[in-house]
Amino acid sequence: PGRGLIAINKTVYEFQTFLCFEGEREIDRVAAIRQHIEQCNRKASGEQARKIPEVPAVLGLRYVQNNYRPAGQPYLMPTGIDYETVEWVTIDLSKAAAITVLGRENFGQDNFLRLLLGYLQRHILDCPAKAYVIDDFDRKLADLAGLGFVEKYTLDGSELDLILEEMEAELAERQEKARRGESIDREPLLLCVLHSEDLMRAEGIKKNTADVIRRIVKNHGRLKVCFVFAKVDNAGVGYNAPEGCKLAKEARDTFLFDDLSNMKLLDVPLAEQRKHKKAVSPGDAYLITEKSIVRQKTISQESELKQYG
Repeated sequence: PGRGLIAINKTVYEFQTFLCFEGEREIDRVAAIRQHIEQCNRKASGEQARKIPEVPAVLGLRYVQNNYRPAGQPYLMPTGIDYETVEWVTIDLSKAAAITVLGRENFGQDNFLRLLLGYLQRHILDCPAKAYVIDDFDRKLADLAGLGFVEKYTLDGSELDLILEEMEAELAERQEKARRGESIDREPLLLCVLHSEDLMRAEGIKKNTADVIRRIVKNHGRLKVCFVFAKVDNAGVGYNAPEGCKLAKEARDTFLFDDLSNMKLLDVPLAEQRKHKKAVSPGDAYLITEKSIVRQKTISQESELKQYG
């Protein structure tokens, strides 16, 4: 048993294979193999085979809980899976300072906002936060008002100045702490979500109000503060563009729930447009930063049976 013939460089050789398990008969060797497998399984009863990376058809919270391994940074939130590398895409909310969310209707923008606030709610002990939400009159984020860390939920855009005043005062105190060498690790992330078409339109945000936001981002961007600009019109930004659109264009991270070729708010190099020609599906988004453009399938905060919203 185990003998055979092999041709190498037109020469025929006789060979004898190495039998890893003893036994005169094949049935005896198969029994020995099975016994060895059982012994190995008992020794490694808690181990699992490494799964082949894939982008699942449904990327829900259950899949995240079973497959995502946190990196030990509390505010490092997974947003989805990169289609190209099949690696998790994350964003550090404590350092983001400003995020823009835009794209087609019902392709996942509102779901993304719920994902963001839901992540903070589920990790509130490790990720203390204080959120301010200015919603549109359709009240699509009304269910988030009940989250314990939401300091204010309102439909009144005129309250933005008071919110900014409160945020800036708290950040000034935080900056003094940092200068004295004191830790700000347990200070809450100050999150301001602007989900209002009125604010993003002309005269929605006054120039002096926009400058306060810019000052906060510039001077306190590393002190755990983050603005989220939603309901943004995907259009070119000229000199006379609304201040809300200008702020959205200046954000460090942009999530586009649309084909990359349709991006008007930001200038996208033709090489990147050619690279990412495939049409997006609901839940797909491009994360655009100064350094890269990543197409990802975002995590669904909603029930796995519901559509994106």
